[in-house]
Amino acid sequence: MFERWKWSIMRMKLVMLGVFMEHREIRITNVKPTTVAMFVGWFGLVVGLAVVVAAWLRSTVAYTQATDSLISGLLLGMGVGFLTLIFLPIVYFAVGWVVGLVQGWVFNVVLRMTSGIEVGTEPAEEVYAAPAPRRSEPSFGETVDGRNPNTRR
Repeated sequence: MFERWKWSIMRMKLVMLGVFMEHREIRITNVKPTTVAMFVGWFGLVVGLAVVVAAWLRSTVAYTQATDSLISGLLLGMGVGFLTLIFLPIVYFAVGWVVGLVQGWVFNVVLRMTSGIEVGTEPAEEVYAAPAPRRSEPSFGETVDGRNPNTRR
């Protein structure tokens, strides 16, 4: 009886130290809608930047083909592309933020109706760093074998 009690205390200490962790189930019952909105907004900004690069190239090629001069077509295409570079990602971020806010709110409504989502967790594999290399030269106050000749033992 005492051995079993002793093992459970030792196991509890190991779990508290993070040495021994079991597979656990966690239930998600609520998300913060503004965090979902911020995630979707930033994702929209990144997508907007990709769209801007494609639109910039398309407008540069279109203006170059429309004019007989390569230089004037490139300058007109770059001017429109520069305005697009400033305006379009901001619009994509704003629209993504509003859509993300609505998605977060709807997600919370569904979570309340279904009593949450269960998520399983398990411990990650530990990654150990390589040991630091040993110094070949002694530091201040040391000799090569590690003893200071000025101190007595």
